[in-house]
Amino acid sequence: MPKRWKDTLVALIPKVQGAELPSQFRPISLCTTIYKVIAKILINRVKDVLSSLISQEQGAFVPGRGIADNCLLAQEIMQKLASSESSTGYMSVKVDMEQAYDRMRWDFLQKILQHFGFPDNWSKWALACVEAPRFALMINGRKSNWIEATCGFRQGCPLSPYLFILCSELLSLLINQHQNRDDLLGIRTTAHGPLITHLLFADDILMFAPATCRAVKTLNNIFDTYCSWSG
Repeated sequence: MPKRWKDTLVALIPKVQGAELPSQFRPISLCTTIYKVIAKILINRVKDVLSSLISQEQGAFVPGRGIADNCLLAQEIMQKLASSESSTGYMSVKVDMEQAYDRMRWDFLQKILQHFGFPDNWSKWALACVEAPRFALMINGRKSNWIEATCGFRQGCPLSPYLFILCSELLSLLINQHQNRDDLLGIRTTAHGPLITHLLFADDILMFAPATCRAVKTLNNIFDTYCSWSG
């Protein structure tokens, strides 16, 4: 893919009134039209298989699912936490991956696509879309010098959310692996209901576990592993 097709202008959208610090702005990528057409073609090819690849805990960007379903489930679990009479107690941990799109490693994405068995051609096209773009910031209507990217996806790129949830599937796999191994994580809303360990809202995560030091250490280990792999 020619590099100029991936050239991206970044508009800074304030998150709060009177924003001054960089962290108070959301960067939105303004991609070229031809890039968005290519990204849309790739999305249409992968949409049909996402539901079979992505675990049920992920409620965002998967056809046939909605974040609202996860919100309702989270409310039910919070009611359980409020009324529980367990001597150990339960905890809910909300994790927001800071700059999750910006820090995702491209070699990690490549390994994830190989893990899920995507065809080599599709993987090469997807990587060609995200690797080595150039960014220029729009500040007061003026364009800055070009900045070469070394990792991450683009906010505003139509393909990025789908690649991101594929990468975040490793987190679900790690959580389920630990849960199956020693049953340290998760809570049940009813006595015979399924064990719910976590809910994913794209880059926001709700984790549920017994309120024990052992469970906290397990969660820390899971996130350390995920961060070391993904960046």
